[in-house]
Amino acid sequence: MRHMKGLAEQHEISFPDTSVNSSQDSPPRHLADLAAAVAQWGDLTAVRRGQIQTGIRTVALAAHVALARRRGERGVPNRRHIDLRAIPCDPPSLNDVIFDVEPASIGLKNPASLSNAFSHFRYAMRREGLLDDKLPALPEHGCAWRSIFDK
Repeated sequence: MRHMKGLAEQHEISFPDTSVNSSQDSPPRHLADLAAAVAQWGDLTAVRRGQIQTGIRTVALAAHVALARRRGERGVPNRRHIDLRAIPCDPPSLNDVIFDVEPASIGLKNPASLSNAFSHFRYAMRREGLLDDKLPALPEHGCAWRSIFDK
C-alpha cells in the first residue's frame, strides 16, 4: 500500500499501490491520470471538461475526508490540495470510502452537488473504460410489451 499525504492536514491515507507509470494506451491508474485524460477530450466543451474535473476533485476530497474520519480526524482540506496521484482509479476501493461521506462533511450545502460530482466522475470512468456502461443491455421484450413499443 502507498500512503497519501494531504497537503492541508498531512495525515496518511492508504490506498492500493498505483505507482506504476501509466501510458496513453493504458487506462488511468490514478485520479491525476483521469483528470489529464479529461483535459484532452476535445469533443467536449471547456465548461463540460471543467465540470468533470471538478467531479474528480470532489471524489478525491470525499475519499480523503472519509478515510480521515475513520481515523477520528476532523477538518476539510481544500480539494485542490489533495494529491490526485495518490488516489487510484479503482472503483471497489473508491466505493468503499466515498459513499460514507455526507455532502455537508465536505463543505457542500446542497446534496445534489455531491450527486452531480459522482455522476461526472462516473462518466469519466466509463469513458476511460474503468466502469461498465451505465445500463446493461435490455433483453428482448415479451409479447405483452410489443404493442406499446410498436406504436
